[in-house]
Amino acid sequence: MPISIEVNSAQEMTALGFAVGRDIPSPSILLLRGGMGAGKTTFVQGLARALGVSRVVTSPTFLTAREYKATCGKFIHCDLYRIEDPMYLEELGVLDEAEKGAVVAIEWPKDIDLEGIDLISYDLTISQGVSELHRVVTFSNLGNLACFPTVAGLLETNEGVRCS
Repeated sequence: MPISIEVNSAQEMTALGFAVGRDIPSPSILLLRGGMGAGKTTFVQGLARALGVSRVVTSPTFLTAREYKATCGKFIHCDLYRIEDPMYLEELGVLDEAEKGAVVAIEWPKDIDLEGIDLISYDLTISQGVSELHRVVTFSNLGNLACFPTVAGLLETNEGVRCS
């Protein structure tokens, strides 16, 4: 069952990423969908912070993938916007790294086939909301919310998206 969370600013998008990052298991693959400027990288910045990444996280659009040292070992941030061949991700070795324990966030995943990959994967879509800054983030396979107590707490309290 899809779960949707509304955010009203870049700070709230970062906070939502942080909340997911606090609970996401390692290894995991997170697929991020949404238009240009939707907030995918902003979400990833919060996710990375929760994973203990100390470096500044920027969009890897022109590099395809950036690797960061994280408390879980490795965090890899990919942007496949300019990539036509879905096999390119495999050629980069990103899926191998994920299987070794990395958390991987993939923007613009297109036609990536994760069949046969024995990893937990999450799929989220960021959509434009009713105003310029308003976004709706829909998790289509977050699974059991008991595994994501920070996100579940946000939904239960309905007080907006916050992080510590």
